[in-house]
Amino acid sequence: MARDNFAQLPTVSELKDILAREVRRDLPAGKQDLHYQDCSSVVQIFEMLGESPSFFTESVPYSEAATEAVLKETLTRVEGKLHQMMGDQKMKELCDAAYDYLSEEDIIAPADLIFVFGAKTTARIDKAIALYKQGFGKRLMVSGASPHYAADKAVKEAERDAQIARDQGVPESALVLETNSISIPDNVRSSLNLLDARGLVHQKVMLVNSPYTQRRGWAHFRKYLSDDAELIRVNAATAEKFSREHWYKNLEGIRVVLGEFVKLRVAVLLNTA
Repeated sequence: MARDNFAQLPTVSELKDILAREVRRDLPAGKQDLHYQDCSSVVQIFEMLGESPSFFTESVPYSEAATEAVLKETLTRVEGKLHQMMGDQKMKELCDAAYDYLSEEDIIAPADLIFVFGAKTTARIDKAIALYKQGFGKRLMVSGASPHYAADKAVKEAERDAQIARDQGVPESALVLETNSISIPDNVRSSLNLLDARGLVHQKVMLVNSPYTQRRGWAHFRKYLSDDAELIRVNAATAEKFSREHWYKNLEGIRVVLGEFVKLRVAVLLNTA
């Protein structure tokens, strides 16, 4: 069955489609063998549930259909077990640690650019506009067409977000639009290519993202930027079911948060994070 929302993981077939469509960008010198991922918290969750964490600890190509099938079966079991253990204090501590890793923020400071990852809701652009109006960014960049599974959407996420910014008083001269990317790594590569082509300074970038997706966006930026570039992570609001206090208490929240660790691991295996 075709994927139709972000809580679902892409199949191997869809992943190959996505990779074929994404924009390319060379890695900076010295970044080929560097990775920005720590799956220790999710490994501990799997181990406490009696499930193998090998996907997060071994270099297993996600492009293999057998790997996809085993992973999805394992995740289904983990979802059910975790949901049943929501009252366990030790498991709660592990779940909090996993979420804290994904949602880590930095001290807010002025940046050359406020970067907004495209999304279905307006929470991210609303946060970015507030930060811009407070003087934390010289420019506001919005990135994203729509996810691969929603490629037929009439209005691109970046165009919608830019219009919201205009309506709230952000001047056209401060806006930068990237309207073709279809995934988080594609957001990053396409946007950096555009900034380079236009000669726009991005030595200090503020990343506005949902809490659970913040780590993955940061990891891709860190991979494709030189080490002297500074990234400032700022979280937007999120739905209660995806919050720190509630994600492990509902199946959709579990799928989304555990899915972030899977996507981050896939990014490392593909050498994009």
